[in-house]
Order: sequence, then structure tokens, then C-alpha cells
Amino acid sequence: MPEERARQILGIQVSERDKSRMRELADRNQEGTLSDAEREEMVAFAKATTLLSILKSKARLALGVKIERRSKS
Repeated sequence: MPEERARQILGIQVSERDKSRMRELADRNQEGTLSDAEREEMVAFAKATTLLSILKSKARLALGVKIERRSKS
């Protein structure tokens, strides 16, 4: 992956609006009150954020960036 592309990918962030919507959908899913359309939206968010995580991992590898692991405390 070219360095410039890797840096662009690492700069992509999920908006606060989208994070809020994902939390709302997750909460309503746990309550069992999602419509079919909302369930599809939740799955789409999950797929998109998973793909972004994978791309960011590949970008970090391309740049030789190491991330600190969270401690289990």
C-alpha cells in the first residue's frame, strides 16, 4: 500500500453522528425493538466499521506503525 494512501486511510474517522446512531441501534436491538430496515442499517454499520478496521490495520502495517495494546486491568 502506498504511504500516502495508508495515511489517508488512518485519517478516516467515524463521525459522532454515526457513532450515536450505532449506539441507538445496538440498544434497540438488545431491547428487540428494531424494524427490519433498522436491522439492515445496523448490519451495514457493522460491515463498514469492520472493513475500516481491516484497512487501518493494513495501513499501519504498510507504515510500520505499532499500536499499544490495552492492558487487562
